[in-house]
Amino acid sequence: MKTSKYFVVATLFATLSLGLLSCEDDDKLVNITEPTSRTEEGYKDGIYYNFHIKSKTASVMYKDDYKYTGEVVIPSTVMYEGEEYSVTSIGSRAFSGSSSLTSITLPESVKRIGHGAFRDCSSLTSITLPSSLTYIGVSAFAGCSSLTSITLPEGVTLIDGGTFRNCSSLTSLTLPESVTEIGDATFWDCSSLTSITLPSSLTYIGVRAFRDCSSLTSVTLPENVTEIAKGAFSGCSSLTSITIPEGVTKIGFEAFYRCI
Repeated sequence: MKTSKYFVVATLFATLSLGLLSCEDDDKLVNITEPTSRTEEGYKDGIYYNFHIKSKTASVMYKDDYKYTGEVVIPSTVMYEGEEYSVTSIGSRAFSGSSSLTSITLPESVKRIGHGAFRDCSSLTSITLPSSLTYIGVSAFAGCSSLTSITLPEGVTLIDGGTFRNCSSLTSLTLPESVTEIGDATFWDCSSLTSITLPSSLTYIGVRAFRDCSSLTSVTLPENVTEIAKGAFSGCSSLTSITIPEGVTKIGFEAFYRCI
């Protein structure tokens, strides 16, 4: 019986010791993984930013019930609490629903435009995109029904899903040679689009990418295109001519449905 008691006591002591060691280890882990940077939010000259304290960069971000009007120029740098921050991105939904926004100019420091950043900016007629831009998010300009033209810089490689959907005043567009894919529903219901210049680098045209582009009359697909996804040109009722390269190995269901 004494041996059993000693064994129990010894086991209990060992368990407690391991627990303490485990706690110490946990504390060490917490210290190791503790965040080394933080962010703060605030207005500066009428624009709402997210400030990244460690990297000294800033993103224009969405703020509930805050809408922009007229002409907006985003600066390349902004001062916050006595320090300079570089503006590198436009956050998701940053300007969405700003129906009185008419034009916007982005600085060369901006590299990314987030999802839905300018969605439903229905009065936006002009936007200047920087050559530094490499990424445009899903539905970034969807519903910009007054936008007539836009120039995309060479660094952009993917035109993501729904980027220009329902841009009903967009008449023409030239895609840069860096673009390799056109995402799903990218130009869906761009009903005034009469011409589009596709780059030789293009390999894929997504699902319903040009659906209901009812003013589009002709399309020449570059030689590197290998797949035209389902419904890609469905509803292009004015389309009378399209050139399909020999390299195309897959044409999706109803890719040219309701095309005359």
